[in-house]
Amino acid sequence: MIYLNSKTIFFIFIIIFTAGCAASSPATRSSGEPTKPAATALSMPSGWDDSIIDRIKEGKGLKKRVAVLEFSDNSDLKDKVDLKLSDMLITSLVKSGKFDVIERTQIEKVLNEQKLGMSGIIDESTAAEVGKLLGAEYVIFGVVTSATQQNIDKFAYTLVVVETSIDVRVVDAVTGKIIVAERATGKSESKIVKSSDGTVVSGAVDFDSEYSTSAQKAIDKIGDKIGTLFPLLGYVVQVDGMKVTLDIGEERGAGSGDSFIVIRVTDELLHPVTGKRIGWNKEVLATITINTTEKTLSIGTVVKKKSSETIIKPGDLIISVNR
Repeated sequence: MIYLNSKTIFFIFIIIFTAGCAASSPATRSSGEPTKPAATALSMPSGWDDSIIDRIKEGKGLKKRVAVLEFSDNSDLKDKVDLKLSDMLITSLVKSGKFDVIERTQIEKVLNEQKLGMSGIIDESTAAEVGKLLGAEYVIFGVVTSATQQNIDKFAYTLVVVETSIDVRVVDAVTGKIIVAERATGKSESKIVKSSDGTVVSGAVDFDSEYSTSAQKAIDKIGDKIGTLFPLLGYVVQVDGMKVTLDIGEERGAGSGDSFIVIRVTDELLHPVTGKRIGWNKEVLATITINTTEKTLSIGTVVKKKSSETIIKPGDLIISVNR
């Protein structure tokens, strides 16, 4: 029988405790921020719609074509500050790399022909009709529902809190259905320090800027919500062992740590009674995590394959699963 003294038991406990902490701690990048979890499930993303494959087969490209209309403003701010919310959202959508956004001049031309203002569309059926005229797949419009300012007196300063709330809808131009109805609120805070006689010592507030900042935060939330419904799509370009080159780079929003599944589309899935196509037969081959990116391409590593015999080929479709 082996006997352990108390000192030995203590050191064994420390080793086990340290190992457990290391195993439970999330991986971090060099900056200390948690890395994105690598995708390992060999399955299609949640909410996947085979109509995406339809559009690829029809040569429509990998990006959704959207029209962003001017936002209306029902807040007390409408006569004071031009928040340019549609511009903010357009920037967010373009940076995601998932959308082709129709130019404002094209939208204005169609709206003028239909005798509608840029911010005059609040009905989804009308929005869908305009979307069809523009050749858009989706139409996005919204309204500022409230913009408020609150001064909170603290011991040594006054805290100025500005909040902007926005409602946004995304309408499918083909079906006329609302696919996103999102409300988001952004907040901006600043401090004003005054002397005993009321003179501002520091922290003069530019209210236009504060409202713009709060609105930008709300728009960022909405942009993220819209982006999650549409995966980033691309193709395998080259395969070298476990290293895979993809045709998605920084200009389409790809970044280190992003995960993709690799699929191969085979043939149509037909309804046994009607004979109509209801989907596509497809095989999920592998998962990939991006290591490095360039402007128009990325290089990743295969994390998991369907089997040891699975072969990834140039031209296989890739779909983002964690962005």
